[in-house]
Amino acid sequence: EAGAIFSPQSLHETAAALAGPGGDKFTAGLVNDMFFTKSYPGSKLRHALDQNLKFPREHAAALLLDHGAQDWRDTIPRIDVPTLVVGGEASFFTPKSQRWIAAQIRGAKVEIFGAGEGGGHFMFMENPGKFNRIALDFLAKA
Repeated sequence: EAGAIFSPQSLHETAAALAGPGGDKFTAGLVNDMFFTKSYPGSKLRHALDQNLKFPREHAAALLLDHGAQDWRDTIPRIDVPTLVVGGEASFFTPKSQRWIAAQIRGAKVEIFGAGEGGGHFMFMENPGKFNRIALDFLAKA
């Protein structure tokens, strides 16, 4: 419910694949299959991959290990500022987890992009118009 997507073993295997000799190819698979919806244009997908690969793979692996090993369940409820939780129907982090996170924060607002609206992991890139409207509206009211 809280959004965990890795077991300890799969986390370490994924990090090893990122940092390994085929890290660039492994990253391309992640970007192509997990981060964006199938309707995201190929030229923009390539640009996103190129930007991602600027970060050395061994550092990407270390960041993934650090982030994936954190348990934020006791921290999230302590957030006491206006909070907007944004998720995507087609993201590898399920909308259920985003709704759970929002439910832990008093007064949090949750917005879920549909799969047809660019609701992958990077909805701010796939549908920047909607994302910016939601964010600006939230900020204006906060």
